[in-house]
Amino acid sequence: MKRIQYLLCMAAAATIGLAGCSKDEPVMAEPSADNFMFNIVPDDFNAAAATSRTAYDPAIGNIVWTAGDQMQLYVDMAARQSTAELTDGKASFKAYFSLTAPATINLQGAVPASAVLGVKAKDDATKKVTSLQMALPNVQNATLTTFDPAADILIAQDMSVEVTADDITAGYKVVSDFRFGRPMAITQYTFTLDNPALTADETVESVTLTVNPGQGNAEKGLTGRFYFNPGTGYFVDNTGATVDATVNPFYQGQSLNNVKVAFAEQPKLGELVMWAVTAPVKLEAGDQMIFTVKTSKNTVVKTVTLASELAFVNTQLNTAGVKLNAKNCVVTPNEVPGELTETLLNSDLPKPSSGYTTSVTETTSGWSVYHYMYSTTAATKDWIQTRYQPGTVANRSYIVSPEIAGTITQLNIFCQGSANGTIRLLDPDTEAEIASKAVPTATNGGELVFENLYDFNLSKIKIQPYPSNTSNTTVYIQSVKLTYDPSVTPKISVPADLKIEISAIDTEVGSFTYSIRNATDADVTVSVPAADTWLTAEKSSTANTVEYMAEENTGALRTSTITLSVAGGNTVEIPVTQYAPVQKLPAVTDLTATADGTKVDVSWTAVEHATGYAWRIAAASAPTTTVDVGTVEATSVIITGLEPTTAYIVSVMALGDNGATYDDSDEATVDVTTGESSGITPGPAWNYSFLGSTTAVLGTDKTGGTGTLGGYAWTAAYTWAAGSGYVAYESNNGLHIGSGSNAPKTITFSTSAYTEGIASVSISVRDTNATTASLTVTVGGTPLIYNGNESVTLTSAVTKYTFEAASPLKGEIVILIDRGSTSGKKAIYVTELGIN
Repeated sequence: MKRIQYLLCMAAAATIGLAGCSKDEPVMAEPSADNFMFNIVPDDFNAAAATSRTAYDPAIGNIVWTAGDQMQLYVDMAARQSTAELTDGKASFKAYFSLTAPATINLQGAVPASAVLGVKAKDDATKKVTSLQMALPNVQNATLTTFDPAADILIAQDMSVEVTADDITAGYKVVSDFRFGRPMAITQYTFTLDNPALTADETVESVTLTVNPGQGNAEKGLTGRFYFNPGTGYFVDNTGATVDATVNPFYQGQSLNNVKVAFAEQPKLGELVMWAVTAPVKLEAGDQMIFTVKTSKNTVVKTVTLASELAFVNTQLNTAGVKLNAKNCVVTPNEVPGELTETLLNSDLPKPSSGYTTSVTETTSGWSVYHYMYSTTAATKDWIQTRYQPGTVANRSYIVSPEIAGTITQLNIFCQGSANGTIRLLDPDTEAEIASKAVPTATNGGELVFENLYDFNLSKIKIQPYPSNTSNTTVYIQSVKLTYDPSVTPKISVPADLKIEISAIDTEVGSFTYSIRNATDADVTVSVPAADTWLTAEKSSTANTVEYMAEENTGALRTSTITLSVAGGNTVEIPVTQYAPVQKLPAVTDLTATADGTKVDVSWTAVEHATGYAWRIAAASAPTTTVDVGTVEATSVIITGLEPTTAYIVSVMALGDNGATYDDSDEATVDVTTGESSGITPGPAWNYSFLGSTTAVLGTDKTGGTGTLGGYAWTAAYTWAAGSGYVAYESNNGLHIGSGSNAPKTITFSTSAYTEGIASVSISVRDTNATTASLTVTVGGTPLIYNGNESVTLTSAVTKYTFEAASPLKGEIVILIDRGSTSGKKAIYVTELGIN
């Protein structure tokens, strides 16, 4: 059985003083209903040895933290989520808790928080979580030098902390020596190339490792969902019993025998190193390790049959070598289109008499160029000089290729430009961006190569210079070579992720569509395996459409395929799964509801296989009218806006998968009575729009400023994760904060000028780097609630977020947008603020 070793992170933590005013003293910022703060400092050695938590040191125990790392904490079983803060290279996590007297508190935690799905079991007597429900991702995004931080699961050793009377007076407790260990195994695979069918310079998109058991051997689980007891350090099953992680630590139906590592940087095959995080399994003699390497030119399948056992351990770095030679290695070339080209040279365009042209110029070969002049700079003399000025539409150059008889596959552009210059490729019909690359800045220029354009199915393309920030940019272009496939070979295509899933009782006709090139619908045939009599599929009377139907399934889950073929061309297979008869999920357990004034906090224990939870609250006295409903993925919800001193019934139901495998559970209920309201009456509604004006109303300083909005004094404050900052006021977009090279980290709006009752606060905002920024609102330090939560993640569409108070409040309004990391070098736009 595999037990986690709790390891020190990288070097002994320096002592942090508990009194006085040293720079290490925690700052009690953002007070909430939880009045006591734990400042948790992980045990670490030499944090300066690397720049991120996944930077790899030869000893696997060396853990280095990054600002923005998210930890899921449990303080006496109460869930708290905390973000790592770095000071002089040292990490700390702050967690707030309600505590008014000395006590012994239990701390537990796991990183990253995204890996924690919920609490499976807990011990009320010891106030400890005894089983966490977690997930190791099957698709991991790694680099050549390190693994995916989202897969680097760390679990803290249970820790009991004595909180003294002096701590209570101080309002915080510093917790040192919080130790973490890795339950999973990390393996570095180094690939060597010795195969005439492969070239060292072809780029790698992904590598998938699949483990198939040898004859008589057990199935091995590499990734999936699992339960873990942080107190014992063991993987457990749904009953809490220890399981053998060296075989398969994942629970039934949630285990996968493979892991896929994707490479955003597209490394060369001759330099390939793969880092994979898997369960600490032990492979047996006879097991097969199958490596599927997807490159820009080939699909390579290398099969290794083990002659002896091979263990992946979680206590040190595992290393392995993979030879891509001819032995047990199948190389299948990707489709390579025939190559024809169309080229635009600077000499193809007439030389303007002076300055930039103001109309579209067309060449004899069909290229269209707008707004250009000939360069007069020595190194780029007579090249096509283009520019992009963000504030002036007329001064934005572009080039559109001729309409070709085929499909564009590649574009080569020899160019030179400003440090902020990029080249964007656009679909000329929709203006959708296809790709973007920074231009060479060397004096004599260089070549940009845009590959793999075939799947965009374009017969012409638009090329545009574009700045990486909000300043003007100039790009000089010597030549553009367009490569295209003139092939008339028939081809049939379906979405890459198309798969058909059918419930056991679904006997209705379903359908999907396909696309074809260089053929007609009459050339397409549809079939299913002859042995699978339960499934039928045929072409519909509607063009490019297949209709299918399955018989009712009264037995086990079953699978098949629907095959589409086009005469003289290719074949595609669509996987079909029909589920076994559905099971009803059990009702939620440990359902509790606690009132705080007219706010009710509800929590429960996670139900295995639940896709989410539906809740409702109804008045307890007749008539028992439902007053609010909702759905959540988490195992808790905060309900506001209730009547004071009123009895309610809260109901929670675990949700299945729409009857595919599991039906919804019965409702579980709990009684709760709200407390007194605040007695504060809401003041008048107030709104302020940033649209329609370019006047700076909150100062022009990039760190923020103060101004009067609709009669009330407001203050804006900005911090930056990258760049020196960018703030502008735009009539169409409102308050524009950040750009491609200026990454906002936090944005704060605050006011104490509104002195009447506050029932709600709203903000209309969009984040062009969606999913990275969280939004919170407090009044007088009390968090307001949005859709049952104290925070919400911003989206890329302008959305009005209205946060509500349980009862009207008075005090300073603080609106905080926090990206939490240095990523996301894109703008945030604020269009409106509102009260009540």
